[in-house]
Amino acid sequence: MNERIYLTVAYAEKDQAKALGARWDALARRWFVPEGLAVESFNRWLPTSLAPQPTDSNSFMVAESETGTMAPLAQGLRLSELMSQANRALQLALPKAVWVVAEITELGQRQGHVYLTLAESANGQQLAQVKATIWSSHRDRLFSAFEQITGQQIAAGMSVLLSVEVSIHARFGLSLNVVDVNPSYTLGDQEAKLQQIRAQLKTQGLWSLNKQKQLSRDFARIAVLAPAQAAGLGDFRSDANQLSAVGLCEFDYYHASFQGVSAVVELTQALTQIQQVHEQSAYDALVIIRGGGAKQDLMFLNELSLATAVCRFPIPVLTGIGHERDSTILDEVAFARFDTPSKSIAFIRQHIVDAAHSANAAWQSIQQTAAWQLQQARTAINDHQNRIQQLSQQHLYRAKQQLIGYWYTCEQSARLSLKTQAQQLNHWQTQLRWSALHHCQGHRQQLTLWQAWMLPAAQQQLKQQHQGLNHFYQLIQSMHPKRLLAQGYLLARNEAGQVVSSAEEAAKLAHFSLTFSDGSLTVHPEPPSLTLLHEAD
Repeated sequence: MNERIYLTVAYAEKDQAKALGARWDALARRWFVPEGLAVESFNRWLPTSLAPQPTDSNSFMVAESETGTMAPLAQGLRLSELMSQANRALQLALPKAVWVVAEITELGQRQGHVYLTLAESANGQQLAQVKATIWSSHRDRLFSAFEQITGQQIAAGMSVLLSVEVSIHARFGLSLNVVDVNPSYTLGDQEAKLQQIRAQLKTQGLWSLNKQKQLSRDFARIAVLAPAQAAGLGDFRSDANQLSAVGLCEFDYYHASFQGVSAVVELTQALTQIQQVHEQSAYDALVIIRGGGAKQDLMFLNELSLATAVCRFPIPVLTGIGHERDSTILDEVAFARFDTPSKSIAFIRQHIVDAAHSANAAWQSIQQTAAWQLQQARTAINDHQNRIQQLSQQHLYRAKQQLIGYWYTCEQSARLSLKTQAQQLNHWQTQLRWSALHHCQGHRQQLTLWQAWMLPAAQQQLKQQHQGLNHFYQLIQSMHPKRLLAQGYLLARNEAGQVVSSAEEAAKLAHFSLTFSDGSLTVHPEPPSLTLLHEAD
């Protein structure tokens, strides 16, 4: 597949290029020549590298040599001659004046002349750049016509359609002399840009997002975004300071450039900072003001990124850029737009006053309603109190009558019940007396029988126990040690006074004592000659 040949087509000439068969590349955002079409039909929009080169019989290159290569003149050309020949070749190849689409990147004035730097960019890259001049003889006419139609002055940052004469100067190189300007192209280019921004915002559902925000019932804290030296900032602050002095509203000021190449970056950073502060301590609204300044400065605010940020801002955005007839895309998407900073602070002041009046009216209404409801409640309470007193008296009288009847009934019933209970108690008392006498007589007879039986048995048991005790006493007396010793038994003890119960144990002792009925004897056994005799059981 061949590489596409892209064209440099001005917005005003797009219909002509399209009629010749050119196609639009949405990604590259450029027109190109489709395959099968003659490239020559699009010479006026071809890049310089692809445009047909003019031929000149006065070419400074000699014909082919015998070797088939191009050879320079034997003596060579002076640089001034080269520049002069190049200028003549350029004049022959191009018409006297050519309409060129470019962006003004730099603009300066010196000694009545206007010096421009023109450039072409695509996809963020610069494709071409050249110096241009508007001589003082053309300046007033071109500037006056441009400002009368567009309402703006020619300034850096604009896209313009210029009629230029191309020349190559021996000292200054290639330059363009501007002889005319088409103001309609600039208007159309700016309007096309605005239309594109509007369409993108509506497609993404952002267009009316900020307009749908709910405006606070009262303003207590407001963020203000403005250039540091904005003409309208002083008027705004003079009224804002009065509101702050009496404690009605607090204003925080943020600054950013509203014009120049750094405007978009500074404004985006300021909006981000305000949103971060809002997340920590909420604002009721954001006011964007400028006031004064040239109309062409407004174009720096017509950027998609800024419009998107305003649409998505979490609180209502109020604008007071400072142009009554002209507006920016920020004015269109903001919650409310005011012509000047003074009108924006006037709206804020009036909103606070209206809120105060509304609150005062509501307070008075509350007081009146409360007083009326209090009066109604007092009347109702009095009515209920009277009704309660009447009903209570009626209920008390009826209750008293019922209590009197209950008293007589209870008294008669109590007397009858007491009489019946007294009779019943007399009957129970008689029954208990006879029953007790009967039971006592039976138990007395039983006790007499138990006494007649238990006394001989007890005497017999006592006699038997006495005989058993006498037998045990005699047995214990017969077992007394003295009686045993008197019968010839001996008691052996060691040195500690403990009983020695065996001959084997006695043989191991150095000495031990033998107790007789009439005294004790110490024995010193002699192991070699001592013969132990064991008495058979």
